[in-house]
Amino acid sequence: MRRGWDMHVDFGLKHPAFYPLMYGTDRPGHRPPAARAAREPLMTFLDRAAADGRLRVPPALAAHLTLAAVTGVTLSLIGAPESDRDPEVSTRMREALIDTLTTDAGPAPDATLATLATRALALDATLSDADPATVPLRPVETALLRDWLRQLAH
Repeated sequence: MRRGWDMHVDFGLKHPAFYPLMYGTDRPGHRPPAARAAREPLMTFLDRAAADGRLRVPPALAAHLTLAAVTGVTLSLIGAPESDRDPEVSTRMREALIDTLTTDAGPAPDATLATLATRALALDATLSDADPATVPLRPVETALLRDWLRQLAH
C-alpha cells in the first residue's frame, strides 16, 4: 500500500500538467477514465487484504478513502511551489490512512468485537470471490449472510 501511494504521488509530481486531467474533474458525477482504471488494481489489493483479515472497513470504502486521500495530497503538492513542497505531508497522510484502514495483523484467536468485525470482513471478501457453485448456500442465503457480515463489520 505504501509503495502504491508513493508511486502515485511521484507520478503526479513528475507529470503535473497531466495529473489533474487524469484524476481531477470539473463535472459532478464524472470520473476520468484514468481514475476509474486506478480503482481496479486497488480493489484487487484491498479484497485480498480483507480476505486476510487485515482491513477494518469494507474494501469499497477503503478504496474510496484511499483514492480521495492520495488524489488530494497529490493535487495539493502539485499546487504548491516546489520550494514549499514538504514530503512529510504525503508520508503523514499515507500513514494516517493506513493506520485507519488496516489492522496490525490477521485476527487473533480471541472473539473481541474488533476481531469479530475483521473476521466478518474477511468472510465477506471470501464469499464475494467464491464460485457460487462451491458455496453450500442458495444465492438468497448467501446474499443474506453477506448482509449480516457487513452489519457485523460496522
